[in-house]
This record gives sequence, C-alpha cells and structure tokens, in this order.
Amino acid sequence: KIALLFSFLTKSNSIKPSIVLNEPLTFLAKSTGNSNSIVDEPEGRIDTEDKRQALIDSVLAFGRTTNYHHQFGLRYTLPINKFPLTDWVSVTMNYDGTYDWDAGSMVSMNDSINLGNTIHNTNKIRINTQLNMSSLYNKVPLFKKLTSNSKNSRDKSSRSDSRNKTKEPVSEKDKGKKSANDKEDEKSKGEDIEVDEEEEDERNPFAILEGFGRTLLSVKNITISYDEQNGSTIPGFIPNADMLGMANTFGSNPAPGWNYVLGQQIGVEGLMNFAENGWITTDTLLNQQYLTQYTSRLNLRATIEPIKKFRLQLTANRNQTIRTSETFRNTGTDDAPFFESLNRAENGSFTMSFLAINTAFRPMNLNSSKTFDDLRSNRLTIAQRLESRYGSGYIDGEVYPIGFGPNSQEVLIPAFLAAYGGVDASSKSLDKFPSIPLPNWNIKYDGLTDIPWVKKHFKSVSLSHGYTSTYSVSAYQSNLFFESEAMQWQGTPETTPDNFDMNGDFVSEFQIETVSISEQFSPLIKLDLTMNNSLTTRFEIKRDRQVTLSLSNNQIQEQIGNTYSIGLGYQIDDFEFSLSSANGNRTFSSNLDLNVDVSIRKSASAYRSLQENTHQPVSGSTDISVKTSADYVLSDRVNIQLFYDRMVKKYDVATSYDSVDSQFGVKLRFTFGT
Repeated sequence: KIALLFSFLTKSNSIKPSIVLNEPLTFLAKSTGNSNSIVDEPEGRIDTEDKRQALIDSVLAFGRTTNYHHQFGLRYTLPINKFPLTDWVSVTMNYDGTYDWDAGSMVSMNDSINLGNTIHNTNKIRINTQLNMSSLYNKVPLFKKLTSNSKNSRDKSSRSDSRNKTKEPVSEKDKGKKSANDKEDEKSKGEDIEVDEEEEDERNPFAILEGFGRTLLSVKNITISYDEQNGSTIPGFIPNADMLGMANTFGSNPAPGWNYVLGQQIGVEGLMNFAENGWITTDTLLNQQYLTQYTSRLNLRATIEPIKKFRLQLTANRNQTIRTSETFRNTGTDDAPFFESLNRAENGSFTMSFLAINTAFRPMNLNSSKTFDDLRSNRLTIAQRLESRYGSGYIDGEVYPIGFGPNSQEVLIPAFLAAYGGVDASSKSLDKFPSIPLPNWNIKYDGLTDIPWVKKHFKSVSLSHGYTSTYSVSAYQSNLFFESEAMQWQGTPETTPDNFDMNGDFVSEFQIETVSISEQFSPLIKLDLTMNNSLTTRFEIKRDRQVTLSLSNNQIQEQIGNTYSIGLGYQIDDFEFSLSSANGNRTFSSNLDLNVDVSIRKSASAYRSLQENTHQPVSGSTDISVKTSADYVLSDRVNIQLFYDRMVKKYDVATSYDSVDSQFGVKLRFTFGT
C-alpha cells in the first residue's frame, strides 16, 4: 500500500506603512505579498531513514515554493502648493508595481531538461496635475480687480432677482387697489436705474477693455493626467524564490535584482545581463517567448467661462498600446552558450483626439467628393516631402520618387490625415502616430433667461453643442522584412530588392490594415425649453461621419449621418381616475407624464477607390422614429406606462426593402423591498 501525502502551505505578508510629513504633504506606501508552497515527498513508501529525513527537511523548510506574488504602491503629493507663488498648482504622483514568480513544471526539470521558472513584473505611473487659474489671477492686483468686478456684477444681478422673487404676494383684492402713483413710482425707478447705468458707463470709459480683459481671464481650471503602464514576462529563469521573491535576497547579487522586483523594465540588454549571471537556462529547447507590454494614456481638460452662464469645456486625449514578443534563448551549446533575441514582433493600437471640422460640412455626394480629390492630390506632395527627408531620388520619367509611390503606406496615411483634417499637406506631420492630440469641446449656455421676454415665458432655456473626433489605428504589427531605420530607405528595387515590396514601395516598419477618422456633433445644436405651464420642448440636430482608409485595397469607405429630433413633454398634476375592484371603486391621484419624441435620420455610405478614382454607393436610408408614452404612478411601488413606438426605414438603394416596425402596449413596474 502506497501512502501519498499532499501538503500545501500558504505564506502571506502585508505591510502598509503610512508616512505623513505634513497634512498637505503626504507620502503614502503600502505593500502586500503572498506565496504558495508544496511539501514534496520522496517517491514510493516512506520506509527508510533517508526518506523520512528528506520529508522532515521539506516540512521544516516550509516546502518548495510554487509561486510568489507581491504588489505595492506609493503616493506622493508634490509640495509645490505650499509655496505662495505656486499654491494654485496641485500635483499628485502614484507608482504601483507587482512582481510574480511561478515555478516551472517538475516534469520539465530533470538531468537532461531544465526549462526554468517564469517571472513577471509590472509598473504603473500616474501623474495628475490641476491648475486653479482663478487662484493665479487673484495674485495679480489688476486681474483680481477684473475678476472681482465680474463676480460683483453677478452678485448684484442675483440679489436683484432674489428681491423680485421674494416680494410679498399680493391678493386679488389688493391688486385692484393698486394706485396709479405706484405705477408711476415703478416707472421712475426703472428710469433711474437706466440713468444710473448710463452714468456708470460714462464714468468708466474703460468698461469695454475691462470686459475684454475678463474674457482673456476666462480659463478657470486646467487638468492634466498621464498614465503609463509597463510589464514584462521572462521565461527560463533558473533561481528560486526566497524572501521577497528573490534568491540571495540580501547578498551581493540578488536574483532577479531589486530593480526588477520593484517594477523596472530591463529590455534585451537586461536579459543579456541575466544570462551572464547564469539566471537564464541554457537549455536549447526553451521556446517560450519574452513578452513586454506598454500602455500610455494622456488626458487634457480645460474649463473656460468667457461670459456669465456660458461654459466651454475643452478636452484632448491620446492612447497607445504596444506589445512585443521575442524568443530569447541559447543558440550555442551548454558548454559554450550564446544567447540572442530571435523573431522580435511588435503589435499595438493607437487612438487620439482629432480635428476634422474643416471638412465636416462639405456635401456628401455618393458619386463625387472634394475631400477625396484632395486626398488624391495630397499624395504627390507627401511623397516629395518624404523624398526630401530620406533622399531616395527619382527615376527618369517618373513623377513619384523611388519607394514612395501613390499607394505607399508612408504616403497615404499623412495624405489622408491632411485631406480629411482640412489642412495643407505641405505642413502636415508625416508621423503616423502624432504626439500632440487635438482639442474637442462641449459648450453649454444657460443665459437666455436673463432676457426679460424669455424669462417671462420660460422657466429655463438651455443651448448646448458638442464636438468629438477621433483618429484611430485599430491594430498594427511589425513588418518582419523591415531593416533598421538607417538602412531601410535606400537603394532601388534592382540594387536593394529586400527594401522594397512587390509594388516597388519601401517596406514600412509596421503593417497597418486600416486607419479611420470618426466624428460626431453630439449635438450640433440642442435647445431645451421648459415653459411656465410645465411644457418641455427639446430640439436637437446631430451629425456623424466615419471615414476609413483601407491600406490593403487602397479604398476609402465614407459614412455620414444626420439626425433631427424633437421632443415634447407635459405633466398633468394630480390627475385622477378610478378603477373597479372586488372591494369597490378606488380613485388614484398622481402626476401624469406625457412624452412624444420624433426623430428623422438620413444616412449614406460609399466606397471610393484611390487607384481607379471611382465611387460606388453602398447604402443609404431614411429612418423615421416616433415614440409616445404616458407614465402614471399608481403607488410608491407600482408604476404603469402606456407606449406606442413606430419605426419606418426607407432605403435609397434597390437591393434593400423598406420596412416598418410598430410596438405598443402597457408596462407595469413593481418595486419590491423595504
């Protein structure tokens, strides 16, 4: 009879120090870690002294570590806000890291095979900066006076409104007794106010300049945030994990080193140092890949209030992800190892806020496009600029330079961004992954109720507008035929054929299938009205566009849509109706909410070929949607809704059939619980 013993041990530790140097100046640190171990027993029956002693030694050593994990975080508030000149700036920095050690399979570790263990680490850096511009303006006496005058004017307006709103109510009887003298007094007061304002303007000849100055100081706050995350996975790691996941933790040469367990990325040069220290297996059967990942996110935000109740919010962002994989192993022998990196591959994605408003309102014709024509003409300009940069030269009789033809990826992407961005191709950046994101915005204005006529008839009036545009490279991967940057852009297809593809263009560093620009006016304009009789009205216009450049077939797919919406809502207070039941009639009294929403959307799509200069309509439709509903609250737990929805879809192409979809019914919603 063979007795098997499986013993698993788990060790964990948690360290959460918190160091507060001063209340506004903080330095926080936290760390947690754990490891799992297994007690190995000798094969067969434990029937000899040597086997018993081996088992005892394994137990006393707390088993063999199978995996180790720790994570930690640091948070530091920069004391820049403690100085009088920079107290309007707030900067917070975070650093988080993880480290993992995973034991290799015992099956792959014997006298002839040793594939080692696997280690993995990550780090994440976050920097948040806030600029309170109002505090900065208050440090300059002139700026402080301008902002305080603006604030005082708003306070006067609010106090005047509050006095008008807090007048004692007048009964119908008293209203009839109102004398003509009272009316004359009000008229004279109004005239006095107008005279005072005119006199104040005469006394202050610089009122216009002050207004212009307040507009220049309209930036209220700016927020900048940047995140960066790095990680790597190293297979074939020989040393075991002891304290803090390292071997020889407090010795002269700990493995894999303090820098790595704290999240530092080492790269191929670091792997070479690992190999020189004997930390990477020399087994030539190792085929697991060395992996890295990099992610960065940049977000910018600014709030601007140039005039009262007018708010403009600017945003910009840039996101990029890069993943690499390569095989790092011994290509020599066990006695004379020679380590090298093989088959390095890179892939990733990229998005950035963009600005395409210059071409947003050009007519969308299915059989022609001015922006598409600009793209075709931009190609030569971009190709000539690339030739000036790399000096590739020209072939006699050819318009385009060597290696940069009209369908080259290096030419098409900058030409595409210049054309649909509406900028000059001679000044557009040639970078496929631009460094500086472009601004998008949201605008909201609530100041129309300051107009007396509007204030008399409406409770609230709001105007809004929003613009968002994004440039995206959905996925790309490195080109294995690409040489170094210094050697790639040279020669001719005859002298250096490895530098060229089958079309006679230089081989690009990355293979990119598609790039796209998406654009949304959401909304282009939106008007929200609430009348004094509780009637609400919403009018909205939206516009969207999606343009995709396919580099595999050199085609443009363009989609555009326009949506017009109007909504009406009305609330009937204390609406009563009765329902018959076994216990008699029961009368309900609650608010009845009535809503009607009508929208019309017209969309179209077309393919445009760069090679043949042809246009092919793909789809187009007009969608009409009507949604009506009536909502009534029967009790605290029961709501009832009657609704009717109708969708009509009319296609502009003969390959699709029109459709109509109608829905109507009753919804009951029950709320359970205390």
